[in-house]
Amino acid sequence: MITVSSLENLDALIELVPDIAFFKNINFEYIYVNKRYLNFIKKNKEDVLNKTVFDLYSIENACQFDSDDKKILQSNKDSSYEEPFIKENGEKRFFYTTKQIVYDQNGNKLGLFCIVKDVTIEVEYEIIYKDSRDILEYIAIHENLTKTLDEIVRLAEHRINGTKCSILLLDKKSECLFNASSNSLPNFFNEAIDGIKIGEKVGSCGSAAFKQERVIVDNIDTHENWQAYLELTQKANLHACWSEPIFSSEDELLGTFAIYHDKVKLPSSFSLKLINSYAHLAAVAIEKDQNKKAILKKEHQLIEQIKQYNVELKSQEDELSKIFNNALVGLMYITGDRKLIKGNQRLADIFGYESPQEMLGISMHSLHLSKERFVEFGRINFQSLKYNEKFNIEYQLRKKDGSSIWCELSGRALDNEYPADLYKGVLWTVSDISARKTLENKVQERTKEIEAKNISLKELSIKDHLTGLYNRSKLDEVLEYNIKYYKRYKNSFGLILIDIDHFKSVNDTYGHQAGDIILKEFSNIILTCSRETDVVGRWGGEEFLIIVDNITQNNIVELSKKIRNKIENHKFSILKKMTASLGCTIFKENDNANEIIFRVDEALYKSKNNGRNCIRFL
Repeated sequence: MITVSSLENLDALIELVPDIAFFKNINFEYIYVNKRYLNFIKKNKEDVLNKTVFDLYSIENACQFDSDDKKILQSNKDSSYEEPFIKENGEKRFFYTTKQIVYDQNGNKLGLFCIVKDVTIEVEYEIIYKDSRDILEYIAIHENLTKTLDEIVRLAEHRINGTKCSILLLDKKSECLFNASSNSLPNFFNEAIDGIKIGEKVGSCGSAAFKQERVIVDNIDTHENWQAYLELTQKANLHACWSEPIFSSEDELLGTFAIYHDKVKLPSSFSLKLINSYAHLAAVAIEKDQNKKAILKKEHQLIEQIKQYNVELKSQEDELSKIFNNALVGLMYITGDRKLIKGNQRLADIFGYESPQEMLGISMHSLHLSKERFVEFGRINFQSLKYNEKFNIEYQLRKKDGSSIWCELSGRALDNEYPADLYKGVLWTVSDISARKTLENKVQERTKEIEAKNISLKELSIKDHLTGLYNRSKLDEVLEYNIKYYKRYKNSFGLILIDIDHFKSVNDTYGHQAGDIILKEFSNIILTCSRETDVVGRWGGEEFLIIVDNITQNNIVELSKKIRNKIENHKFSILKKMTASLGCTIFKENDNANEIIFRVDEALYKSKNNGRNCIRFL
């Protein structure tokens, strides 16, 4: 509630407000307005004073503003809310409005004091973030590429009014673009451009793919790129087209994302941000589909190859003696006491021996990973074989150098006249299926992860693979968000940069595997010291960064001391005792991301230059 003795005081106050500000009397007439408001509506002061919203705005906007003002005066409650606003040129803006009732000294209502802050940029970033999150979740869950691309197109058309969108995929061999999603465009138009060859002046999409850069055509009717297609575009009522190339993570051209408009129109800055974001999301979906197809193709090839090996083996059993040494699978003959008396070159290759002669006489125990597994295998499989009976099993065995491999074993007992006794021997075929098992495990793990929703494509791109903390890319994103959040809500935050002292000597002396263990232990210590609202990540090498929310200079120094003491008192698994240097700083009002990072890096440099195992604040 605002109480004033004189409205002239309110006039002076309004001019001091950095945002749009004005005062309306109880008849909702503008009495005082500041220069920022006049600049926004592009009118002179004399054209506004003593006027109402119905004199200044479209009937749609005026009715909404008038209704909001009346509700506040009638409810006797001040109000703050976010609202969209459509300017006369069709541009959509977002404002955070605060309206307070003004009273005189006797408690009588004088009118409404209003402050309006333009929050368009913040809202636009929130929209882009939400769309990206939703589409990435959709990509992680759904396997059908067409449905995923349709969802991206649908969302783009929802966000940019009056548009029709399309996604075309590039065929590298023919250098032609083929329709992947364009449900809102007329069928005759889609059929005409499906399979169009890219070129410098081939519409917007053909040109964007050819140049591998964004092509903006605000007027299709007059632009040179579209002259050969005017009959199509005019029939489809298309008059503007903005096209963005779609690139893979390896900067390989995949296709184009295009937005068509039914009016001659240039894209707004927000539309360009959306176009770029949707093209990136389409790239993620396309790459996921390509990777899935490549895995399935490789798996099918391996399975077919193994089947072929078995078919060949079965058809040649009667002539085993003729083909033994040239077989495509390992062959070995094992006696009743489980010693190898004959093998082929493929068998030697599988187990890492120079020749089959080098393997003669070895016990099967030497091919098993442990004595216990050897005994268990014999009990379940070897001794259960009957005369001329066969069985197949996938089993892990040991090579000559001690490493393990996965094998597919097929066995048949031979010349066993007395089933109750040990038979004379077993003929084994051995196939190295390590590559297939590795691929199968990867496919199974990936399927389980996606089905359980334990990970998403987004998470894969933001986590450090060693420590599980956020990586530098994600930390940059969080830092930019915190800066925008600070500028909007004045919520303080700071940075703590931590460097492991003498870490290079650990790698040089004990090896990189020991260094990885130290990094993991450090990450766990830092996590236990940080708060739930803090964001912890690996900045690079042996450096860790903490983005500390809602904190003062004294608090951030105390937190840094807590981390340093925890590290100093921790018994590490490699060197028992290690230390760290820390630099910390608080975000200042005029900082950008580069400035605050430079300052915390400088603080860490001074800490290390001061003898290490200490803290510096800048």
